[in-house]
Formats: sequence, C-alpha cells, structure tokens
Amino acid sequence: MAMIIRTARLTLRPLMREDLPDLVRTLNNLNISRWLARVPYPYTLTDAEDFLSLCATPKDNSLRLAITMGGSVIGFISYEQAEDGISAEFGYWLAQQCWRQGYMREAAEAMVAHAFTEGGQDILISGCFEGNAGSRRILENLGFIPTGQRGYTCRADGQPRRGTAFALARGRWEQLRERHK
Repeated sequence: MAMIIRTARLTLRPLMREDLPDLVRTLNNLNISRWLARVPYPYTLTDAEDFLSLCATPKDNSLRLAITMGGSVIGFISYEQAEDGISAEFGYWLAQQCWRQGYMREAAEAMVAHAFTEGGQDILISGCFEGNAGSRRILENLGFIPTGQRGYTCRADGQPRRGTAFALARGRWEQLRERHK
C-alpha cells in the first residue's frame, strides 16, 4: 500500500503520472531551481518522467512524496538513505506561489516525524545554499543544527555555490518535541 501522510492542509503521497504537468509547470521556474542542487532548468516533461521513474524505484530507508493540496502538486519532500549508510538526506521544494504560507513547515514537520517514528531513521542531514533564508529557517525551526559549510553545484545554472550542511538526530528531535507539548 502506498504511503500517504495527511496534515491539516496537505496530503503527502507518491508522485503519479498525472502529476507530471504540475511538476513541469512548477519546477520550470528559475526562482525555485536555482536553490536546488539536482533540478535542471529549463525543466521539461522528459525531466519529470525521469523523476517519476526514480520515485517509483524502491530504495531502502527512503521515502519520496509529492506535497499536494486540492489534488495538485505544490511541492515535493523526501528522505533518502545517504551514502554513509547511517543517515538519511532530507530534501524539499515548494511552488513559488505557496511560499510564506506555512505549507513547507507543515509538510516538513510531518515528514521528519515519519522519518524518526516510522522510517527508522536516527539522523537526518540536509543543506541549503547561502542566501536561501526560507529553507534555512525551515531547517532551524525543525531543530536541525548547522554542521559546517559545504560546496554544491547548482544543476540549473551549473554554478558552484556555498551552502550550509545541517543535521538532526532523533534524540534532539524527541527532546524538542517533548518541550513543545
């Protein structure tokens, strides 16, 4: 059975073929892709089909879900087993028209909770490019701690970028969650 996570306003669910037009329309926006390491610009239907294929391929200790509202894809969120075999990489993006409305925080809180309570994760890692204050705020509000600077290459423009690496351990997440009850 497909994993579905519901929040107050959103449904996080597997990406489907009928979502591809929303995906192309949303990601074919340099204001989004310039903040993402792996997303090309322009973003084409072929890119979306390749991504759908990747999402349909099971990967241990990983979960990849579309963020939907009213049946339309407004973003994407995932955690995927990292190369170190110990942590999982946490990533996300949101349609520009949905920025600053609390949707990403809502989706991210639900996904982090899933990663630690049902996904068996002990450590989540993430990162954001310098200048991406919104993404940094999301990570910090979730309890992620900066672990250092890192170099990234933005696929959208091929430019090297500096960014901050972050990590969140299950124990810290549990402590923060207890405090906010």
